Amino acid sequence: MTGAFLYRLLGHTARILLATIALAGCAQSDETRDPERYVIPEDYVGSFHIVFGIQSGEPPLTEDGTRIYQIPDSGVLLSKGGPNPGRTASDKIRFLYDGENGDLQPITGRWTTSLHDTSDNRADGKTYVFGGGISEIQPVRHCNIYSKSFYVGTKSQALEQVNYFEIYSDQGIGAIPESVFLESCNERSTD
Repeated sequence: MTGAFLYRLLGHTARILLATIALAGCAQSDETRDPERYVIPEDYVGSFHIVFGIQSGEPPLTEDGTRIYQIPDSGVLLSKGGPNPGRTASDKIRFLYDGENGDLQPITGRWTTSLHDTSDNRADGKTYVFGGGISEIQPVRHCNIYSKSFYVGTKSQALEQVNYFEIYSDQGIGAIPESVFLESCNERSTD
């Protein structure tokens, strides 16, 4: 066997091995997360964020096994609870506007890919929820916290960035005293 042939054979075998390991990992990560319900203030348009593991935050709410996130007018919910790991079917995640007298109005539009500035998107008057991935943030040095970020509004509002704000902005975690994060990180480090 020549060196070039052996090199190609080893490369091919390594790719097959890596693909097998990746598939096995996927098969073992079937942890399903709890259903979720996000209750957003009526007519709210803009970014909203959930920051998890905050000692002075809101206690976790559940109803019939569903996690409920009641988003405040500020758009930033500080939650004592942790993130909801795993995968779930899209029909187990609901977004609702909190209407008058507690009437909940479903938001059925969901957009999880890139949004392009087209005339069709600008003309679409339906309300959507954009985003939703869990990320790890560091609000203060050596203090890692999990958060989840969304945007709610029409495609045109999203393109115009109406009430859009980043988690690190003064409207996001910049409005929260450092002591809130330090207390939460210190609590976790003593567990």
